Amino acid sequence: MLANKMSEKGEELARVDFYDKIKSAPSGGTMETALGIMYGKESKLKKPAVVKALGFDPLLKLQGDDNKGEPSQFATSARNVKSLEMAKGKGGQVRTLFFMAGVNGNAVKRSNALNGYSKKLVYCEGQAFGSTLSATIYLAGLAFYGLCLAIAPIRALMLATGIVPKPGQGPSAEYMDEGYLIVEGTAKGSAGSIIKSTMQFHCDPGYKDTARMLVEAGLSLALPSDKPLKSAEGGVYTPGACQGEVLLDRLLATGTDFRFDA
Repeated sequence: MLANKMSEKGEELARVDFYDKIKSAPSGGTMETALGIMYGKESKLKKPAVVKALGFDPLLKLQGDDNKGEPSQFATSARNVKSLEMAKGKGGQVRTLFFMAGVNGNAVKRSNALNGYSKKLVYCEGQAFGSTLSATIYLAGLAFYGLCLAIAPIRALMLATGIVPKPGQGPSAEYMDEGYLIVEGTAKGSAGSIIKSTMQFHCDPGYKDTARMLVEAGLSLALPSDKPLKSAEGGVYTPGACQGEVLLDRLLATGTDFRFDA
């Protein structure tokens, strides 16, 4: 949406920053998947031969008739917050690393490669805090938690005592109802224009609201709409490169809020 709005101004999207505010807790299944990727068999998997043979980032591979064996010209550089980023300018927010930023950055890279937002897009995402102190405390806690998980005996103890939930376990219904995700975006155009937006989810986004998003994504493909899908061909797509505004409209109709800010 930010790219479309910037295009209306006659500019190409040059950079987009996201400031995330979240209250969420992972389920046991999510934790098992994450631990498997970090410390299980998945961590030892080698890059498939077909990816090596491709010769470039597979996220830049084009689809269908556009696939000439060369990468998309629309590239994305992910510069997500790695530790602590101080507030910039009046009204700026402190940011730390956001655990989903890498995944989100890859999704944007894929969307840009197919949709052509910008040939040199810079993407930066981080979790926002109201003060340097609160951000530092969060970051220290996250580092300590990660350190404990990295030590096998301590990780086993955390699993045995329920500090890390097991598959089938997770946050209570009450906690999920109190959860939220607020994503504030700031887009900068090739000529310097600034466009801001806010997107808000009103319950736990990582567990409860994920189910709603998955259902609406499926219905976007299955049901007719007055707006066309971005693409109906086969291939590897992101929601932004396939369902587009069809999915956004369904999310807005079932609980999500989105607006452009002055």
